[in-house]
Amino acid sequence: MRNVLLLIQKEFKQIFRNKAMLAIMFIMPMIQLLILSNAADLELKRVYFAWEDADKSDLSTSLLSKFENNPLFYLTHYSDNQEQNDTQLGNNKADVIISIPNDFERDLTNKIPTTIQLRINAIDGSAGGLIATYSNKIINEFYSDELLKVKATKRIVEARYLYNPALNYKTFMLPGILVILVTVIGLLLTALNIAREKEIGTIEQINVTPIKKHQFILGKLLPMLAIGIGEFILGMAIARLIFHIPVVGNPLVQLLFLVVYLCVMLGIGLLISTRVQTQQQAMFIAFFILMVFMFLSGLFSSIENMPAWGQMIANLIPISYFIRDTRSILLKGAGLKELYPDLIILSIYAVVVNTVAVLAYKKTTD
Repeated sequence: MRNVLLLIQKEFKQIFRNKAMLAIMFIMPMIQLLILSNAADLELKRVYFAWEDADKSDLSTSLLSKFENNPLFYLTHYSDNQEQNDTQLGNNKADVIISIPNDFERDLTNKIPTTIQLRINAIDGSAGGLIATYSNKIINEFYSDELLKVKATKRIVEARYLYNPALNYKTFMLPGILVILVTVIGLLLTALNIAREKEIGTIEQINVTPIKKHQFILGKLLPMLAIGIGEFILGMAIARLIFHIPVVGNPLVQLLFLVVYLCVMLGIGLLISTRVQTQQQAMFIAFFILMVFMFLSGLFSSIENMPAWGQMIANLIPISYFIRDTRSILLKGAGLKELYPDLIILSIYAVVVNTVAVLAYKKTTD
């Protein structure tokens, strides 16, 4: 135990002696958290639309006012020329063209079905779908309120938004971003650790000591574990105080999942560092793993919406479980009763990865 404590003391001295490393570990992740939480936002703030009116009637003008009075929609062009409007769409000056057909008022007055065409810029598929939904809602309200005067003869449906009543996208994204930052710290810095020892030659001095392999691994893992926990707590404080992210669940349950998950990431980082000779090699391998983790973890889109092969990979990587569990604990108040299967899976990952890391470390050079 004394050897492990001495190694931990050595690691902390080495970390705190390097001022640049301290900035990378503590200041940069918090800046990234603040920036990414504001930048990674899929909510529509503005929809620029062009109005193409071939009818020019009172009803078409009334519908136009419906769109103009909506705080989301901004009129950028008014013309009955299709080519001019398509140019607006092609130049990204308009997100949607709303085209009113001839005899629009006459047909609706006579209750003849009529079609309003929406030509939407759908390069961003998510934004395109939202634009169509919002536009259809305004048009349907127009039909009911202004023309048909339909009374409420059917059952009224009341929607209640649970866990995120304000529909704030940051509430969904920020826990996932925080998990990514903790993963970067745990995986990347740990992967560079032993590789750095090899480059500067201190690994040889450690190898000639009677320190056992598992003691060496523990001495490397525990300081990074403490730093990772500190990073997460600091990030949660920022999320709570600045972004007002709710913390509904038990913090001790979240801490338990965090410790187990960090053991997985630290084990992967240590395994990488034992198999490479330089920090550059370690960095490339770690970044490759991080990219796979980031895009297949369910951070940006639901795992259920991925193709079958993507879902299979997502269910094999530990970060998918931790992002899902962190959101469930913080926002839903889930506990061990609901999440224990994921905790078992993460624990198995932690045991296997760290066992392999211990076995892979060699005190002799080939």
